[in-house]
Amino acid sequence: MKSIIRFFYRSLVASMLALASVTASAIPFGAETGPIGDPAFSERFNMTSTPFLGHHGWIIGTPSAPQGLLADPSAGPWQKYLYTDLPNNPFSIPQGFVFNIVEVLWAVNAWSSWHEGIVTDGWEWVPDMAALMTAKSFQEGLNNQTPPTLLSGLTVERSTNGKVLNFEFDSLITSNINDTLVVFKQIACTGVTGCMLGAGPDNVIELLEYPGASIPEPATLALMVIGFFAMRARHRQAN
Repeated sequence: MKSIIRFFYRSLVASMLALASVTASAIPFGAETGPIGDPAFSERFNMTSTPFLGHHGWIIGTPSAPQGLLADPSAGPWQKYLYTDLPNNPFSIPQGFVFNIVEVLWAVNAWSSWHEGIVTDGWEWVPDMAALMTAKSFQEGLNNQTPPTLLSGLTVERSTNGKVLNFEFDSLITSNINDTLVVFKQIACTGVTGCMLGAGPDNVIELLEYPGASIPEPATLALMVIGFFAMRARHRQAN
């Protein structure tokens, strides 16, 4: 894990400073005790035009303008569509190809977990390539030329099908802007015949993400994930 963070730390700074940030407004999110239903909102994020960390990918928010989050049990998850409008899209992505995703998040209210799911077929989270730290720790690491410290008690669980990441940590994140979170993970194409990535509705990567103040029991979480994907399948068949 330390080698991952060291590589991440050294490579990310210049890229983040050069990129435009998304709006840092607070938007309601679902908590893990909330309903897994229609998302509270959806957003589209374009791929960065130059590679970072050795891969193309997406950066959402910056330390100076993080994406504000509000854990809300009555809201649905944050629905994201990752796409690229680079020339000659859509692209045929070979099996095993990896993209980076970096998110800079501000917890408007207190929460102590972060959950991510991939809806689109043919994509999975890369094992052992996810980390979570505060932007303050990241900055201190930059100033001291040392790898930043991960959140206390951080554990990252990946589901057996590779579709879900659950981050758990000891302390609640407060609304202090100094406790802005930096989340890093990698996503890989696992489709037998590869994947398509572009700007059209059939060539994007759909994600669901949400924070929470407590962690559901594993059986409860599994039921929620199964229920959500069943709902998505029914929605697609209806359309």
